[in-house]
Amino acid sequence: MTRLITLKPYGVGRYADVSPFIIDEDLHITFEGMDAANGIYHAALTCGVLHLSAKIVNHMITIPKESLSAGELNITVMLYLRGEKLKEWVIEPLLLKDVEPTLTAEPEVSVLGEELKTLKATMIAETEELKTELARMREELDNVKTKIQLLEQGYDPLRV
Repeated sequence: MTRLITLKPYGVGRYADVSPFIIDEDLHITFEGMDAANGIYHAALTCGVLHLSAKIVNHMITIPKESLSAGELNITVMLYLRGEKLKEWVIEPLLLKDVEPTLTAEPEVSVLGEELKTLKATMIAETEELKTELARMREELDNVKTKIQLLEQGYDPLRV
């Protein structure tokens, strides 16, 4: 299984396909957007207790399935030239979930997007409820103001 990550010029990397997928074999990641500079690219990976550093060869790294566990897979890509780091890209985290007998993965940005949509819908519904309650309270306040004005003008409901 190969996943494509696009390295953006401003130091981040995004998965080309943000749909969830199943990891049932080694995870191969291909990078696009690498500079044509004469340098060496390295990837630093963390996932739970996993901490790996790998040289990127032919724009690709392979992560053994056995090394992955539920949690967040974080990747940082670095470009080195003569031992000096020239550039760094932080890749959006990949959320890994246990689904027996394997793992599923989904880029975190798409998960957050879905959560934001749900939150927005909830907030809109609650806002409408608050608007209705506010309109009711305004009407009640207007009624109280009218009664106060009538009483100030000497109106006595018992004399009518």
